[in-house]
Amino acid sequence: MRRGASRAACQRRDRYQIPQFVQQYKIQYALGFPDDEMTDALMYDDDSIPQTFVFDQKGRLVQRFVGYDDNMPHEMEQLIQKAVTRDSF
Repeated sequence: MRRGASRAACQRRDRYQIPQFVQQYKIQYALGFPDDEMTDALMYDDDSIPQTFVFDQKGRLVQRFVGYDDNMPHEMEQLIQKAVTRDSF
């Protein structure tokens, strides 16, 4: 991960399966468990998964990705580079 950037994943279902998932995929970043209020706020109009949220250093939502496509890593890399070269997006 680039200097000044971090990543985290949130999971709201099947918490008991998370340790096995982390071990299997060798995940080395923070995992979080959003409460219902946060989940409702972020996923109010679409509750499909996966969803990825990018926040700036001030905690503001910058980008929301619903689903996954092969271009997503490139888009996220651009957002992260923009974040670390500036104090904000």
